[in-house]
Amino acid sequence: MVLCNLLVLLLTFNELVIDLDALTCPKGQRVRDVPGWKSCETCPDGSYWPTENTSQKCKGCTQCLEGSYAKVLCSKERDAECQCREGFVPRFKNSAMCKCQPGFGLTNGACSKCKEGYFSTKDNSPCQKWNDCPATGVKKPGNSTSDAICNKESSSIQQRTTPSTSMRKTAPTHITSPRPHEGNQTPKPDSPTTTTSPPPQKVPPASHSSNYIGLVLLCLGVAGLLVWTAITCKMHVPPCCQKKTMQTKDSLCRRPVEESGDSSETSVKLNLEP
Repeated sequence: MVLCNLLVLLLTFNELVIDLDALTCPKGQRVRDVPGWKSCETCPDGSYWPTENTSQKCKGCTQCLEGSYAKVLCSKERDAECQCREGFVPRFKNSAMCKCQPGFGLTNGACSKCKEGYFSTKDNSPCQKWNDCPATGVKKPGNSTSDAICNKESSSIQQRTTPSTSMRKTAPTHITSPRPHEGNQTPKPDSPTTTTSPPPQKVPPASHSSNYIGLVLLCLGVAGLLVWTAITCKMHVPPCCQKKTMQTKDSLCRRPVEESGDSSETSVKLNLEP
């Protein structure tokens, strides 16, 4: 318990010594601490201190930036006071920076409300003109923060386009229905079907005819190949085979070929002898 009381007394005495050693400077000044010596000096330019202090640093002055100006200049004892210019609104509480809000237009650094027929949707942007809707009409009128919205299509244009679309849809039916007597019919001069394209049903027969032509050409090619093969084989048959076939045919008709041949040879030999 005695030790605790002694510790409290030491701490209290230390605080008293520090307070006696501390130096308090007036407003607009700061403490300059040199080893073994303390003094007060004026805050440097661009800084201030509004009250008496024991600090070695001064506070920096507030700078008035975009869209604002210094209503009260900064001094050694007080900070600057900023205020937004005409048409601008503060971006921060101290009005150090201001903006030209939507509905206003920024032109050459000045902010002013958009005129009738103009609008703006972003900060610090110029005013733009509303959409012009002379043909279709205005669906939603514009204001200072939004553009005018036009109608997409008028009712009169829709009424004129619907009959033409129905005629284009029914035109192919008039051409394809009397298909067998297509050659005998004569087109009417006032009929809108003369400008329509041919129906797509004629495309499949063309593909089938091409398949038939290809099949016929294939058959003709196979037949020609067979004929050419037969002719080639006939031309390359050896002569011995042909003689054997001829001899067999002659032997069936006349048998005594060798006897007649010998008698004729002997008669010729006898006639040649003197």
